[in-house]
Amino acid sequence: MDIFVFNDFLGKGVREKLQPIDIATEFSEKILEKRKKDPNVEIYLILDESNTFYGAFDNPTHKKLEEAGVKIGYVDLAKLRDPLPLYSKPWRLFIRPFGNPKNVGKHKNPVYEGTDKVTIRSILRALNAKADHRKLIMNESTAMLTSANPHAEGSKHSNVAFKFSSPIIKEIYNAEKPVAKITKPDGSLKQSLPDKDFSHIPFSENNSLKLQYFTEEEKEEILKVKNALNVYMKFEGNPKKCYHLQLKLIYAMIPEMVALCDESAERLLNKKWVELSAKSNVLPAPISLYTVQAVYDENEVWLHTHGLCRCNLHEIEILGSNKDDSRTHYDLISSYACRLLDENNPVEDDDGNEIGEETINMGVFYNGEPIVATSKKWINSLKYYPKDILGGIEDRKDSHNSKTNILFLYGSEEDFNKNRLRKPSEFTKKLENNPLYYISTEETARMSSLARERFYYVERMLKEKQERNDDIAIIIKLGLETIDEDGNLDSKNREHIWFEALSMEGDSFKARLTQEPYNIPNLHEGDEGTYSIDYVSDWKIYIENGVITPETVYLLDL
Repeated sequence: MDIFVFNDFLGKGVREKLQPIDIATEFSEKILEKRKKDPNVEIYLILDESNTFYGAFDNPTHKKLEEAGVKIGYVDLAKLRDPLPLYSKPWRLFIRPFGNPKNVGKHKNPVYEGTDKVTIRSILRALNAKADHRKLIMNESTAMLTSANPHAEGSKHSNVAFKFSSPIIKEIYNAEKPVAKITKPDGSLKQSLPDKDFSHIPFSENNSLKLQYFTEEEKEEILKVKNALNVYMKFEGNPKKCYHLQLKLIYAMIPEMVALCDESAERLLNKKWVELSAKSNVLPAPISLYTVQAVYDENEVWLHTHGLCRCNLHEIEILGSNKDDSRTHYDLISSYACRLLDENNPVEDDDGNEIGEETINMGVFYNGEPIVATSKKWINSLKYYPKDILGGIEDRKDSHNSKTNILFLYGSEEDFNKNRLRKPSEFTKKLENNPLYYISTEETARMSSLARERFYYVERMLKEKQERNDDIAIIIKLGLETIDEDGNLDSKNREHIWFEALSMEGDSFKARLTQEPYNIPNLHEGDEGTYSIDYVSDWKIYIENGVITPETVYLLDL
C-alpha cells in the first residue's frame, strides 16, 4: 500500500461539525486481523511524512502495525523537487542540516487537535509544501487506485476508485519500487520492495474496440441511402451456420453495399465486416447474432437481448440492475446468451412447462463456487420483483411480451434442488470480483480457427512495425503441448499462454513468452523462440485507438 494520509487526526471543531468515522483505526484493525489470520503474509506500507507531522512523533496506529510485522516506510520529502524555491533553499541551508529530532516536541500541533507535541523544525519542514499523494492498495492479483484516504477528517467526502485486474498491475507495482527507495532509511521497509510474480494474471477480455464502427465518410454515405433490399431467412438447426449463410447470400447479391441493417439484433453492420464474415470459412461469433440493450430510469436499468428469437430461442432479460452494476450484469447476460447459442437446443412451446427454460453452469466465482444460471418465462417471473420495477407489466404493453425470459441464478445446490430462484442483483459483489465464465469447446475451436485464418493481419502489422518502427504491440496466444505426470509430452491437454510477437521468420514467427507456464517445465517467462502458426489460438494487436482482435480486424482496413 502507498497511502498519502493514514491517520485519524482532526482539525479544530471537525468532530463536532462532521461526526467523522475513524477510518484509519478501522483500516489498521483489518490489517491486524489479516496478519493474525495469516502470519506469513507480507504487507508493505509506504506513507507520507504528514502522518507523523513531518517527523515530530511516532504515529501510534502505525506503531501497532509495525509491531505486528507490517513493514512501513515514510517517504523522505526532502528528496522531492522544491515547489517553493524561495522558501526551500534557506530551509535546506540553515535548518535541514541540524536534523529533525522525534518525540521531543514542546509545541501544540498548529493543524490538528489531540496529537503529540511537535517541534519548530517539524513545522518548518511542513512549510515546504511537499507530499506523496499516492493512494494505492494492491496485492498479487488486483490493484486499486483511489481518491480516498483512510483518515477521519475525509471520511464523509465523496470518492471514486479504479480497480485493475490485468497484467498492468505489474507496471503499477514496479512504479512503486522507486518510491520505496526514497523512504527514510530508519523505517522497517528498508527502502526496498521484493520482486513479485504477476505472470498468472490473464489479459483482460474487455479491452477490444466496439464490434461495429463507421468512419465519418461511411456515416455520410449511409445518410444518403434511399433504397434497400430486405432479405428474410428462416433459421433451422445451427443458428450460427444459418446466419453465416445469410451473410454470404447478401454479400453475393450486393457486394457494393453501403451497410447492412440487422433488424433482428437491431444494429447496423459495417460493410467491411460483412465482407470478411461472408468470405470466411469460420462461423461468426455467437455475440454477432444478438445485442444486449438497456432501458434506463433514474437509476434502474433493464437489460434485454435482441436477436435470439430468430435462432428459435427466447430473448433473455435482467431486471433490477442499476447504472453502477449494469456492466457486470451485461457480462452475465451476454455469457448466458452465448452459451444458449452454443448449446444449439431450440425451444418448443409447451403450455405444460416453462417455455425456453435452460439451466447452464456458467463458470465459477472467485471463491470457486459455481455460477449456475437459469431463465424463466417473463410473465411467471415478475412475481419476484416489485410491481413498479422498470420492465414490469406496465412496460410490456407494446413489446417484450412474447418469447422472452428473465434470468435468475441459483445460490447453492440446495437452491437448485428446491428451485429457489435468486436475482442477479443478489450476486453483484461476487460477479464484480473477476468471475470465470466458461467458453464452450465449440467456441474455443472456432476462435482458434479464426485466429489462424486471419493471421495475415498479424504478419502485416509486424512488417509495418519492423519497417516503420511503429508503436504497435502484438501478443499471440499459443496452445503448446504440456508434460503429464509421467514426464511425457501431452498433445491433447495443451496450455494456452501469451507471447509477445517479435518478427516474422518465413512462415513462422519469433516470439517472447510473457508469463510463466504451469505445465511446461522447460519454458519460462522471457524465453524467446520460433513458432509455427499451427499453434496459434488467439492474438491481439494493440494500436493507439484500442485493441484489434480476430473479430475486429476489419477496423485495420478502414
